[in-house]
Amino acid sequence: MITQPDQTNCTGQASGNRIRDAAADRHDLTDVTDECPWLLTPSEAISAISGFAHRDARQLGAAAAVAVWARELSDLHASLLPVEDWRHPADFDERAIRATIEQIIAAINDFADAHLLAAHRVPKHSHGLGEVISQIAATFATAWNTVAFAQAPEARHREWTRLAQVREKYADLIADLAANRAAPPLQGSAVKQ
Repeated sequence: MITQPDQTNCTGQASGNRIRDAAADRHDLTDVTDECPWLLTPSEAISAISGFAHRDARQLGAAAAVAVWARELSDLHASLLPVEDWRHPADFDERAIRATIEQIIAAINDFADAHLLAAHRVPKHSHGLGEVISQIAATFATAWNTVAFAQAPEARHREWTRLAQVREKYADLIADLAANRAAPPLQGSAVKQ
């Protein structure tokens, strides 16, 4: 059962000492996710996308739903990587896969909207949480594909570097959301007023 977090904990005001500036610790951010337990830390997001957290999603508490969606996005993005036509199943439908990706992005955005208090005087972030997690999943799939099949070490290094950059952007986003320095764009009907 997924527990619902206390929504007053995600304003950045409840216990200011526990929310560190994102620059202080980009690698963990557990203080941020203590304040907003439905957010995945960057490490948890990568683990979920890679499939390692999927087995233990119950241990993630309120973040379990986001972890499962992140893993689904990873699988879907991996299925869209370019391969020879003979490697796709006979019923492969790229449009259906992209539509499913959009549905999962919308579900994550709605989930985030339902758990964030409406932030009225803070700048809106350019992307919702769903888009950012989808970007991490797509980048992860591309990085693993490159590591598996690319001959050039430069190509492998470039993709891992890109994955690290996307992870850092996610760390910035969750720190800003938790500290009420930014809000996701209004996308769903579940935003609390």
